Amino acid sequence: MNFNKVISIDFQYLWLLLKRRAVWILLSAVIAFSAGAATAWWGLEINDSYRATATVFSFTGSSSDQTMLGITALQTYSETIKSRRIAERAKDLLGYTDLSVDAIYEMLSTDARYISTGTSYYENNSVVIPVYADSDEKIESIAVANAAADAFVEEINTLLGSDTVRVLDYATTVEQTEYADIIRLFIAAGCAAGAILIVAACMVLQTILSSRLKTMQDISLYGQLPVLGVFPKEKKRGL
Repeated sequence: MNFNKVISIDFQYLWLLLKRRAVWILLSAVIAFSAGAATAWWGLEINDSYRATATVFSFTGSSSDQTMLGITALQTYSETIKSRRIAERAKDLLGYTDLSVDAIYEMLSTDARYISTGTSYYENNSVVIPVYADSDEKIESIAVANAAADAFVEEINTLLGSDTVRVLDYATTVEQTEYADIIRLFIAAGCAAGAILIVAACMVLQTILSSRLKTMQDISLYGQLPVLGVFPKEKKRGL
């Protein structure tokens, strides 16, 4: 006969155990939330993020073919909006600025491309191409978006040898894309949720892997041994 302890999981018992120790679990969650909030608000550099949008388009009143050529060029070379060449041109157009070329490069973006049957297509099929600039400073986002739009127009027109591509709208306002306080709350809530899972898991594992006999099933080794009797529990009498 095998007398080794059989590990059996009593989910109902574990649930009752967690309910009885709910205060400790909640206390650990409160501590973890407080620690996460303190770290997020004072230990991490998290800022609001803003996006400025300038737009460029292709149009010439004298030739529809030239207009279509400009549209094709815009869609074909739109990905160069996020390139070091455009970032360098934008920095030159900005004049005196503390922003480096790398910083400007990281700020720039446009609509994405997608691949179909081995060919790359521009996501935006209109004649208007957006130039995005993301930063934690509103004025900085607007300035970079406008400078990058001018730089992109210069680049495409140089390629085409004409003035077909132009700036449609310069950025004057921004939209907020990331909220620092919400991110901080998510970090704190994540710490609290992690603490609940870790503490609850430790309690469950401690109970499952414990070698102590706590129930009649433990005493009988889950049916492997017959139980003849149980000694009653008595209080010790003082002498």
